[in-house]
Amino acid sequence: MTHDFSNSQFPWIVGITGASGTVYARRLLAVLAENLPSTQFEVVISDAAFRVMREEESLRISANRITAEELIGFPAGNIVFHSNQDI
Repeated sequence: MTHDFSNSQFPWIVGITGASGTVYARRLLAVLAENLPSTQFEVVISDAAFRVMREEESLRISANRITAEELIGFPAGNIVFHSNQDI
């Protein structure tokens, strides 16, 4: 059975946690945002993930001002960031 995810009526929730796999999460999100432009992606990034991205990938990002372009390298209007403190 195959599924067509290109017309998803529901947003996808993406959580990025603090491990060395953040580079894979960033790439996955870039591919999803580019290939599923009509799908909204709700993203939550843990404090530990921000730290890993700063220390291991030398990204200058913070929870206070994250943008899709900073995270995946290009603007993507279908990516929405949420605070990891809002639980």
